[in-house]
Amino acid sequence: MGEKLKKARWHSANVLDIGVHTRHLWQFSVHDNKFNVAREQALGSSETPSDNLVAKSWSAMWQPKLNVAWIPSEKVFLRVVHLPASDFAETLSMVELQLEKLSPLPVAQIVWSVEVLPKRAEDTLQTAIVTIVPRDVVEQFLGQLEGQKYLADRLELPVVDELLATQVNEDGVWIYPGVTTSSPYLLAWWYGGLLQNVSLFSSGGELDLPSLLKQQISQIAWAGELEGWLTAPPRLHLVAEGETAATWEPILNQVAEQPAQLVSPLPQKQIAALTAKRAVVADGAASLLPADYAVRYRQQYVDRLWMRGLAATVVIYLVGVVIYFGALQVLKFQKHRVENQVAAISQSYTNALKMEARIQVLEARKNLQFAALDCWKAISELLPADVTVDQMVFTRGKSFDLYGTAPQDKDGEVTDFNEAMRNAKVNGDLLFSQVDTPRLTIRAPLVTWAFSCKLRSGEGSN
Repeated sequence: MGEKLKKARWHSANVLDIGVHTRHLWQFSVHDNKFNVAREQALGSSETPSDNLVAKSWSAMWQPKLNVAWIPSEKVFLRVVHLPASDFAETLSMVELQLEKLSPLPVAQIVWSVEVLPKRAEDTLQTAIVTIVPRDVVEQFLGQLEGQKYLADRLELPVVDELLATQVNEDGVWIYPGVTTSSPYLLAWWYGGLLQNVSLFSSGGELDLPSLLKQQISQIAWAGELEGWLTAPPRLHLVAEGETAATWEPILNQVAEQPAQLVSPLPQKQIAALTAKRAVVADGAASLLPADYAVRYRQQYVDRLWMRGLAATVVIYLVGVVIYFGALQVLKFQKHRVENQVAAISQSYTNALKMEARIQVLEARKNLQFAALDCWKAISELLPADVTVDQMVFTRGKSFDLYGTAPQDKDGEVTDFNEAMRNAKVNGDLLFSQVDTPRLTIRAPLVTWAFSCKLRSGEGSN
């Protein structure tokens, strides 16, 4: 069982008891073969389990949750079969072949499950408990659970877990009383170290119980003698304590000559833990839950996830739209504020541009004045004595054109003057960025000349 449990995929398991007098829910966390109570909830007569405990959401996809319900034992039939040792699948097949003999109802009208008991090394056969429930009873019970918003993955009988947990060290009959004397009670016959017979009985009430119990024990004992497993008169063991034991002991004293031996029952919480463990180990095999209900519950879970995903998408979309329009309004407000600020400073900005333009004009004039003076100075310093400047044209502070004359035999001095103007400097920098070669025209007895100079300080100016 430990090896199977390690392979189980369940993260938690819920066990719901909706008995006549008690309604209780336990949630167990599954970790390393241990089932610890994570939550416990006592329910009122009209109270439903908390959704956060039993409902399955997106988290159940990576943390699977198993919902188990205890089915009432009023209309449940239990049978014990001894079969050849084999794996669980073959055991199911062998039980299915015997269902018509084991079931008190037609096979088409029942649901059933099998629980295989641990086998001793010396045994050649394995013992299995077959649980048989009328299908209409199961459907009615599932409808009751659905009304309480509890979709069960498995239906289990708690008395089976209590029976399997009982320490049996001698032959005899173990009696598991119900909640009241009118509730079903279980008789389990152990002989030769094997479970030979198990039966659930419904009593007619406290007054009829002694004779009814004596008759049932006698019938099973007679059947055991015929089958050969009853080797000694049965000794009674009562699995009860407190008020239940005080009620049943006088009844059993009327049935048997020897007083019944008392055996302490397991607490309900421990039985629920055993049920959860058995359900987790089974992992869907041989369940009392009809297959069509399991498929429908699974489809409802998938549909619910789709609807929740769609709803979440719509909510996220709406939130995004709200955020978008909110951000849009904020940006509009910021834009309006900036426009107001621009309108407030536009006149100042226009005045500043006008002032900047005027300053640029004044600076240009100043630069032109200084450039003209620099050109005059360069001419006055570099012009040869025999060379005459007839005309100077100063164009937009960029170019400086010179026109003049010289004696015909002094054309070399014009060339020297041109070269000197090319190398003219102001404050250590060349005054002209480009000086064209002089254009000479001979008109005896004079030579007319002309060349253009491009001011360095005027590059890029308007």
